[in-house]
Amino acid sequence: MQPSNLFVDKNNIIYIIDPDTQRLYEWQSDSNSPSRIIIDNLYQPYGLFVLSADEIYVTDGDSGQVDKLNVSSKNSETIAQFCQFCLRIFVDMNDVIYCSLVEVHQIVAKCLDSNLNLIIVVAGTGIGGSEAHMLNHPCGIFVNSHFDFYVTDTDNNRIQLFHPNISAGISISSIRGIIV
Repeated sequence: MQPSNLFVDKNNIIYIIDPDTQRLYEWQSDSNSPSRIIIDNLYQPYGLFVLSADEIYVTDGDSGQVDKLNVSSKNSETIAQFCQFCLRIFVDMNDVIYCSLVEVHQIVAKCLDSNLNLIIVVAGTGIGGSEAHMLNHPCGIFVNSHFDFYVTDTDNNRIQLFHPNISAGISISSIRGIIV
């Protein structure tokens, strides 16, 4: 197994996505092995976000597609189509999905409650760089209850904090030389 992403829910159940086996695993926090394979035959899954044990979002490889999996019915539906490879995702409490477009140095967002495929750039210019309004291969995303969002700006070795409707981020941590 070569996991690419994980999610821990409020019950300390660990969800792990593995692009090599094309599987989504469920793991009890006190176990050394998966308790079950939730779904098999995912195409290059990388991004993962769990709303509940029955509602899981997964990115679909290089296509930029995000699928919503209904675990109990084993059904899935495409809920967002981004223009580039979507490496990591986050769904906020207003049902807005954020996606890190790592290769074009941007974070984009789409409202899941809308039938429109309107995608908004919320961070980054589309050109890699180290200025406050730029990102360089952004990866992880977290959105808090005030809708501030944090981005791991990988090639700039920093974590950027973006406040709503403000294009310049604030470097809250430089991670160069730190071993995590």
